[in-house]
Amino acid sequence: MTKWFDYFPIKPGEVVVDLGACVGSAMLPFARKTGKQGLVIALEPDIINFKVIHGLIIKYQLTNTIAFLAGIGKKTGRAQLSIGGWNAHSTILKGGRFHGSRVVPIISWDDLVDSLALPRVDMAKINVEGAEIECLEGMTKMLPTRLMIDDHYRFGTDSKHLEQLLFDKGYTILERRDGQPPELVKNLIYARRT
Repeated sequence: MTKWFDYFPIKPGEVVVDLGACVGSAMLPFARKTGKQGLVIALEPDIINFKVIHGLIIKYQLTNTIAFLAGIGKKTGRAQLSIGGWNAHSTILKGGRFHGSRVVPIISWDDLVDSLALPRVDMAKINVEGAEIECLEGMTKMLPTRLMIDDHYRFGTDSKHLEQLLFDKGYTILERRDGQPPELVKNLIYARRT
């Protein structure tokens, strides 16, 4: 499993947003590392994965974590989520390898940070199965200081466009790292806002 936080260590008291939280494999360490003074916001649109996240919050009494059954997008609304199976790449992108679909709520980054009145966002993890560009296009306020993005170029994401969006928003790409098996994340981008 990829360690999302090995490049950018999470510190106590930080505000971390986990977009595409899946089954909470990064959310749980984020919550532990930010501590009682920190805050973790997790978004996951797949109901099966969300139930696992909800169970982790209860089991580990994560009082510093808020989870939403929602996806992230350029605009707040609804989208058709193509279901990839348990813990397997559900996405708002169209494709033929999915096991069905359902309508899910989508929130834009700006509406998310406004609705929670966040004081700042220290770090965001973006693993949204090909919707990275939509996510970034919806980010105009309260931009995270640090970003970790799984670039889903294999789903058709335009990596050059993604990099240009990061540059336009004041980010410097510090590193691109290709994950090797058995890691699930294949192409990580680490970026910092200057």
